Amino acid sequence: MEQSSNKATIELEDGTSISTTTNIIDFGGKEAAT
Repeated sequence: MEQSSNKATIELEDGTSISTTTNIIDFGGKEAAT
């Protein structure tokens, strides 16, 4: 995974890509933003 500033792109195992601007990413399946 590449992380630039507070932006991140997540590629899931099924091929889905998630674009998020969250600062905290929980790979347990949750996204948290401060």
